[in-house]
Amino acid sequence: MLPDEQLIANLNNEFPCRELQIRQLACLFAPDISTPPSLVVHGLEATGKSVIVKSVLNAVGTTHAIICSQECVTVRHLLERTIAACGDAISRTLSDGNESVGGRCESTSALALQLQRLLKGTTEKLVLVFDGVDRQREAAPTLLPALARLGELRFFSNVGIPYIHFTAYTKDQSIRVLSKQPCSIFPNGLPEPEPGEEPDDYTEEHAHEDSLWVWTRFCSAVWDSLSHGAARDIVSFRALAEKLWRPFVQPIVDGTYGTRDFSRLMVLKRPLFQTEKWLVQGVVEETEEGTTLTTLHIIPSISYVPPTWLHTILPDKTLYIS
Repeated sequence: MLPDEQLIANLNNEFPCRELQIRQLACLFAPDISTPPSLVVHGLEATGKSVIVKSVLNAVGTTHAIICSQECVTVRHLLERTIAACGDAISRTLSDGNESVGGRCESTSALALQLQRLLKGTTEKLVLVFDGVDRQREAAPTLLPALARLGELRFFSNVGIPYIHFTAYTKDQSIRVLSKQPCSIFPNGLPEPEPGEEPDDYTEEHAHEDSLWVWTRFCSAVWDSLSHGAARDIVSFRALAEKLWRPFVQPIVDGTYGTRDFSRLMVLKRPLFQTEKWLVQGVVEETEEGTTLTTLHIIPSISYVPPTWLHTILPDKTLYIS
């Protein structure tokens, strides 16, 4: 039975521009559908892998446990936390009273034995996700292959490993994602009318509509001027846009320009998009008078970021997500 289309639509509305990945995950993780022993989910940072996998698992109702490898100091800590998370997940969803498993777990062989004991007599699908395990501290080169082969405990063959790629957001996709929660032009409420003036019919709904209208065009200008070369991931793009937003819309708040005078605002605030100081973090900021003080800068560098690996384990097979 395929996932409900309404469920897919709700997830697409919450996470725009990820319809293909959401549909693939929902089909593979559905409780009533056979899941492959291994699955790889990979992509650059800030592409929505972890949050979408978690949301899909919650939406389809599959029993699951998520382990954040960044919170595990050693491999032993990771394995023991895995056993504890599996026990908690089963106790929350199953009513057959499976015995909880815990204690020492120093190798993947011990992990396999304890998982077999924990899942003995269980027919429900259990999904175990290791988030960021490729960056696990003190991990041996055999850790990832060993976790990937846990599905072979009962299945002796595995024809290929399917994978799901989370591509980087394009300009239009990034603007669409950021427009889900636009910054407000009037964060402290609508301006009060001057003494002697009658209050106008400008409401909060109109203010939100104007904020969204200005925000989408503003984000496009930020991307074209700065983000496309220095802040291409969605998190850095959002942070940069929020830094520039308040100085950009201040003339609207002051009443100098209207909410639809975007072209005039761009001409007035052109220097904001012509300097790279917003991309550089400093210990001492510039004063309002423009006097530049001695500043220690953190020079940004461009480096390759390896894909995040996730691993999923089923009662009778291993689901491998990279």
